[in-house]
Amino acid sequence: DAYADNGEKKKQKRKKVGRGRHVPSVTVTDRRVAICTLLKSVKFNKSRARRLFAGMIPLLNKILEEESYFPAETHQSEGEDSTDGRVGNDSDGDSGEGRNSRGKYEQMNEESASQSVLYLRCCAYLVEAYLQGLIERTTHKRKSRNKYSNNMTIDSENEINLQTAVPIIDEAYQVAEILHSTLFPLHQLSTADPPLKTRKQSKQTLSSIFAMCETYWHGHFEDREQFVTQLIPLLLIKCLDVTAQKADIKRLHSIRDALNLLDFEDEESIASLKLHLLRTVSSPLFLQTAEGRKFISHLFRLHPSFVNDLHQAIKVQLPCVKRSILKAYAEIYFTAWKASCDSRNNDSEEVDRDDIQTAIEENVLQDIMHAGIHAAVPNTAKTVRSVLDQFYTKKKTPV
Repeated sequence: DAYADNGEKKKQKRKKVGRGRHVPSVTVTDRRVAICTLLKSVKFNKSRARRLFAGMIPLLNKILEEESYFPAETHQSEGEDSTDGRVGNDSDGDSGEGRNSRGKYEQMNEESASQSVLYLRCCAYLVEAYLQGLIERTTHKRKSRNKYSNNMTIDSENEINLQTAVPIIDEAYQVAEILHSTLFPLHQLSTADPPLKTRKQSKQTLSSIFAMCETYWHGHFEDREQFVTQLIPLLLIKCLDVTAQKADIKRLHSIRDALNLLDFEDEESIASLKLHLLRTVSSPLFLQTAEGRKFISHLFRLHPSFVNDLHQAIKVQLPCVKRSILKAYAEIYFTAWKASCDSRNNDSEEVDRDDIQTAIEENVLQDIMHAGIHAAVPNTAKTVRSVLDQFYTKKKTPV
């Protein structure tokens, strides 16, 4: 009995000591950071990555096929059922029970959609972390490999990545491809009128998949052009929205080279995207930020046929804009012209830079000078001088 009493006292003492200890709480963010850090580490080798991403694919395919992240479909089906006369008669007899069952079904459907959207977001986090780990390891290997090379000078991480495409396992590529295919549906969900919780989660998931696609593009992984077909239009729409931030403009500017993949020979395929690109020249946020002005200047170098479209979109704005906006347009014109001259002898460019330089000089600059010479209103001539002033002040030697 004495031995048993002694054991009980020791247990109670341990309980008291345990109660006094402060156990730090682990938040969801802490867990996410810890998991992502593990995926970036060297310990997360290729075999582990294959098992992880292979396990994601079946559920992702199921979510994509069933569109379980769309609670709006349930409301549409309910609206169709309500038009049926028999359903209406049943509801008259048992309206309370019917409303309760429909309410439970809607709640279950909303919860299912919320879980599906959250799963997509988690997958995007994991893929992005894995890609960042590959970028860090690949960059370190290439830097160490070329450290003592006399034939190559490494100035930045981007130059290292541009040498060759970084390989990626098929399982990770499939997961990233599935997530990229959900961008348009998630955008529709975030701009529609679903339950508040689902709408908020869809915006967060959309941003996470954006970041994943941007990482895939900047990392120069294999077939990276497949991950900008939906990214560019949606990111462009986001930048043109009234709620856009300067950070959105910077993100769009960082993937501006992806616009070189556009096929301007096929007008129908890029008609909608061209309209959105033309809207950037009248966007105050684009004109007020350095990255926005650089982005518009880059548009002039996409294709000769697009130069005149951009110029006409700017030309209608010139008579009624402020002086600060005139300076922005002048900077855009000069930067575009100067870049076309600098890249004239670059054989690696896909588009003929001679044609672009000619288009800028003949369709843009000569048109502006013609408007200034034949201006009937003094303000028009003053506006033209403000635009052309950049060329006179920054031009070092005659061309």
